Amino acid sequence: MSNKKVFTNSQVEDIISLYTNEKISMSKIGEKYDCTKNVIKRILTENNIEIKKDNHKYYADYGKFEIIDTPEKAYWLGFIAADGCNYQRKGNATVLINISQKDISHLEKFKKFMNSNVNIHKFTQSAGFCNKEHPSEMCKISFNSVKMSNDLADKGIVPRKSLILEPPKIDEQYYLPFILGYFDGDGSIYLGTTGTEYYINIVGTKEILQWINQTMGTNQKLEQRHKTDKNTYYIRCGGINKPYNFMKKLYDSCPVHLDRKYEIFCSLEAVVLSRNTE
Repeated sequence: MSNKKVFTNSQVEDIISLYTNEKISMSKIGEKYDCTKNVIKRILTENNIEIKKDNHKYYADYGKFEIIDTPEKAYWLGFIAADGCNYQRKGNATVLINISQKDISHLEKFKKFMNSNVNIHKFTQSAGFCNKEHPSEMCKISFNSVKMSNDLADKGIVPRKSLILEPPKIDEQYYLPFILGYFDGDGSIYLGTTGTEYYINIVGTKEILQWINQTMGTNQKLEQRHKTDKNTYYIRCGGINKPYNFMKKLYDSCPVHLDRKYEIFCSLEAVVLSRNTE
């Protein structure tokens, strides 16, 4: 009697998709199906799939966004909504995040969240809001995955989202972590020039900012960022208590945050606490 492992047709299709579309290594696929790398290789070979050497050395948990059921997942969904790009092409897709090198540790957090070994690349950018005289030192991380791309699109993070982004399609209990992630990507917190007030700004489409206002129970005025921008607005609030209460609500919703902005919030919190003890 043969001990040859047998797979159903749907399992074979999944194995082929994981290897060809998701770029998952044969060893990782073998872990999923409780078999060796050689068994997976046999299945691929029997189905005329070309085995490419050294083509699958990178891996990640590309199914992280299939279901948003934790604050951490909602946070990173929001961060990608703000600072990520979802590129879809025929038969392939890429999810890319570009941020300043001063926040490279944040990409390390995301890499760990994705259970991945992909590289984080540093580069100099002189296009867009930058110029040749004052280039920006940037870093980026990317994942080639049709599944990851489709799962993000299913939650509202669609390709070419900049001017059409709408509220996420997730459970209401994860709205606040999503907004925190979005803020860490497209928001700012800073001490005003007078040294007595703090300000927070959030940039986005009219739809996403109206939703943030509604979710946070605020009524911040939407202002158009530039007259030439078709659907790019910002909301802003300043003072002490108002920015503090807004951000405190977000930080209490999720353990993940961008350290640089959180440090500014902590200085704001110190001001609030010192006032309360006077």
